[in-house]
Amino acid sequence: VIDMINTFTAKAIADGHGNRPIHLHKMDISSAYSKLTFCANDVHLMGCELPGDLIAFFTGGTFGWGGMPFAFDVVTRAVQWELNEGTQHRLHGMSLMYVDDVIGIAFADEVALDQAIITRLVEGLLGAGAISVKKTMVEVEGVLEVIGYRIDRGMRRAGISENNVHKAFQAVWAIEHGPTNSRRMLQRVASHASRYKRVCPLMAPFTRILHGACKNHPHPQARFALTRKEWMAVWMMRILLILSALDGCRFTRSFRSFAQHLELVQWVLEYDACLTGVGMIWFRVVNGHEVAVGCCAVSLVALGFEQVGSGLMNTAEFIAATLGVRGLIAQGVRDTGIKLRGDNKSALAWAHHKSFKSDYAMRAAIVHVAQNVKAGIEVVGTEHLPHTREYDFNWRTDLASRGTSWNRIRELDGKDKVSGTRLGPEMVEWEIPGAEEVLRLCDPLSEQEGDEAFTRRVLEMRLPSGADGKGKGGVE
Repeated sequence: VIDMINTFTAKAIADGHGNRPIHLHKMDISSAYSKLTFCANDVHLMGCELPGDLIAFFTGGTFGWGGMPFAFDVVTRAVQWELNEGTQHRLHGMSLMYVDDVIGIAFADEVALDQAIITRLVEGLLGAGAISVKKTMVEVEGVLEVIGYRIDRGMRRAGISENNVHKAFQAVWAIEHGPTNSRRMLQRVASHASRYKRVCPLMAPFTRILHGACKNHPHPQARFALTRKEWMAVWMMRILLILSALDGCRFTRSFRSFAQHLELVQWVLEYDACLTGVGMIWFRVVNGHEVAVGCCAVSLVALGFEQVGSGLMNTAEFIAATLGVRGLIAQGVRDTGIKLRGDNKSALAWAHHKSFKSDYAMRAAIVHVAQNVKAGIEVVGTEHLPHTREYDFNWRTDLASRGTSWNRIRELDGKDKVSGTRLGPEMVEWEIPGAEEVLRLCDPLSEQEGDEAFTRRVLEMRLPSGADGKGKGGVE
């Protein structure tokens, strides 16, 4: 939807219509699934057991069967193609469909014409009354709520619709202290977190905890109490749902962040880690060519990873990525997409998809997401650097993480006959302001403070002011 808005707006400007007002609109197919009937020869496959030893055979589509969205997609794709690619029912604007929901955009004076075209097509295909009049709407003051999201063209932000904030908050507030919670209650909260972390990224680090709470109690009728960490995740969901409604500028997602993966990446962070240190090189993309402009090595000895050993390697790599992003922020980089390059696939995936699969990485994940949201930085791409028997494609930062000096690395870089010289005179050593604080916050072995105090410290953490002097404060 965001891409459709950006595409239509850009085209309007390019065609000389930048002064014409634009409106979003939506329509809904009424009782969509019931518009389909099953072939008589297939009805015997649609048996469903009901309470009281009864069996029902559905002769047409029904809400509740998990396969119906897939089956209805035949209609969705046909209508979508006809509206955007066809001739007889082609729209003046553009449209998308999500199952039975039509989301469109057009110039304000053409919205009624487009909605009439959609009605004529859908009702001609599925019968009179197929379009729900009650759910046919046009944006109000630049805002349209559709499929559970709030699209605000004025502020250029995407958030959660008001009704769905109420649903999610009701689900999360039903969780109580003591052994009174069921798996179904936790599943509802985890489902909301998985869905809305797309538009409220700060929810992402807590999603895994909520899903883990469901997996820990496989029996559907069991009642149980939450652990301290699970309670922290529940409370953060409550807080973030409230903040997404009260402070839409900071706790929703900008249109630009959705489009950053389409822009040319200007910064590449190459990094590696061992249990005792991390090494980073920052590349600036100039006219399509990468130029190494910064480097840094940070010790992890104080965290004690070497004494614990197994299980912490992925987390060390992820901490390296988090420090590397902070290094860019310290140079004044804001509101842009960046590319990560390293030899650990897990850490690359965690940073790219905001999906964290290790208890050790929990604290680092909260720090990583919080600082990226504040600075408007999105990880839009990754590149894996393999370590083969013949050659280690990540040897430069690997040596830096193990204590080799940058002068020695430069010397070896000049002799590299496989990847060639990559470190020129432009590269200088950068400092990462507050690196010690970041390491303390990311430390998975720390037991000095409770989860609530830790989360508060992260949200209040100030970003470095940057080379341009533009700093952003903490979140109260």
